[in-house]
Amino acid sequence: MIFDYFDGGFYLNLDKRTERKEAFEKRSKEAGFEVERFPAIQLKEEDVPNPFNGRDWHIKISCTYSHFEMIKEAKKRGWKNCLIFEDDCIFEPNFIDKMKECVQDLKNTEWDMFYMGGEPNAECYSISNNLAKCSTGLYGTHAYAINECFYDKILSIPFTSGVIDTLFLFYDRNSKNYVMSKDLLVLQDEDFVSDLWHGKIKRTEIYQEAYKKWIK
Repeated sequence: MIFDYFDGGFYLNLDKRTERKEAFEKRSKEAGFEVERFPAIQLKEEDVPNPFNGRDWHIKISCTYSHFEMIKEAKKRGWKNCLIFEDDCIFEPNFIDKMKECVQDLKNTEWDMFYMGGEPNAECYSISNNLAKCSTGLYGTHAYAINECFYDKILSIPFTSGVIDTLFLFYDRNSKNYVMSKDLLVLQDEDFVSDLWHGKIKRTEIYQEAYKKWIK
């Protein structure tokens, strides 16, 4: 088990992005944990419906598809819950200690998804010393956990419906229990070029300001 709670975990990585693989594995080991690499799946453009002619839509949907495949694999293995990371994660120096504190609270909490970082877009209210309840969800799927009670609900959504974080965000508001760490535990490497967004994405300040604004 990981952090004496999670049955398993994956990190998502394209075969061609060896520099990201090396960076993630180095950072996770330094943080004090390891998870299994999951090869990201690249769908062909002609195989992905693109009704609104979105730029590189098949690449964005490939990311969604890959996340769904990780969830399917966790279900297949019979995991009660699963940690999921993307390969650009940067772990805060106190990550392990803070995660252990969050885990103690999760053990006494009903939850569907648990976010370790991201951009909340609506009020999140405290439910314990270390956790807040998300009234909607967060943008960002670089570091989260999913509970087995939520596997089938997510997998019932057509993966072609949209980008992964927006699918999580806009899933039926009244039928989900999303929680987050009250401290921002995982950021994203701003020096890596994003395959989805064709450039370097400056997210640290966005995440920090959203946490300040929305966590009550």
